Amino acid sequence: MTPSPTRTTETLSSSHSRHDPPLYVQFTSQGTLDVPGTLFMSQTLWTVGHVRALADRMNDVERWLVD
Repeated sequence: MTPSPTRTTETLSSSHSRHDPPLYVQFTSQGTLDVPGTLFMSQTLWTVGHVRALADRMNDVERWLVD
């Protein structure tokens, strides 16, 4: 597998356009997609987001029960 010419570390660090990959996407030093690292970060961000949403919902329920 060869790295994509548009996915170099210079391109990723110097440009912040709407075409930039999501922050959780990770690449190897050769410029290829780091699948295990990307999946771990994606799952971590998903989990944190859902735990925060659940905590917010539980706070809403608690306020409703107290009122």
